[in-house]
Amino acid sequence: MRIVILTLWGMYKAYPEILDKIDLPEEMDRETMKDYIFMYAGNNEARYGDPELMERLVNRWFSARKHDFGMMWKALHTDYNPIENTDRYEDFWENTDRTDKGTENRTEDNSVQRNSSGQNSQKSSVTGNSNGTGSSNGTSTKTPNLTSEETVSAFDADTYQPNKRSTQSGTETTESSETSTSNASSTQNAEQSGTQSANETETGKNTSNSRSDNISHNEVKHGLHSHGNIGVTTNQEMINEELELRKYDLYKQIALLFEDEFTITVYERRCNEYGML
Repeated sequence: MRIVILTLWGMYKAYPEILDKIDLPEEMDRETMKDYIFMYAGNNEARYGDPELMERLVNRWFSARKHDFGMMWKALHTDYNPIENTDRYEDFWENTDRTDKGTENRTEDNSVQRNSSGQNSQKSSVTGNSNGTGSSNGTSTKTPNLTSEETVSAFDADTYQPNKRSTQSGTETTESSETSTSNASSTQNAEQSGTQSANETETGKNTSNSRSDNISHNEVKHGLHSHGNIGVTTNQEMINEELELRKYDLYKQIALLFEDEFTITVYERRCNEYGML
């Protein structure tokens, strides 16, 4: 009797969405992860025959394990010295508070004497002269033309008729001339002199008392980095452990976990057929 099974690879060829949206840490490559899954579980029977259900469960599984896979990736790619088994950092702070108190008493005697004297003299003289001459000439001419006419009307007429007419014409000319001259002179002299002297004496005494409090806070950070081999393991042993660690393939480990979750291996299917599981 021949049994036909739906393999993971066969489902992917018909419905590639089952692995195209898997969520991985940003450092890992999706295509590489898919090839590893096909390498170890491609010919296994798909645990879920419905492709849409398979896609949903696969995406949820990768999203739930994304943080775990990311931490595994960081652990394998951390930068460190493989022949050192201690790498310790210590930070501590030193705080110092200080208060300074002081009192100052001071007395000052001040005596100041000031003498001043001065003499000033000032002379001024102002002289001014002004001369002026003015003249004006004018001519005006008038030419009047006058005409007058008188009309009368008969007792039995409705209109007026000319009776008498007179005409007057002539020319009138007027000329004027005016000349004026002015002279003025002024002189002003002033003189001022004086003497000034002053004596001033100032005596004083100043006394002052002062007190000051100075508070200071100082904080110093100290750091210590200790690393190397503490002596309980030889360098050769640590190198061998490093070589064994580098054999660990994270893509392979995730593919094997996927195989257990979403496929039925040949061994598991045979055991189910014979009632062993």
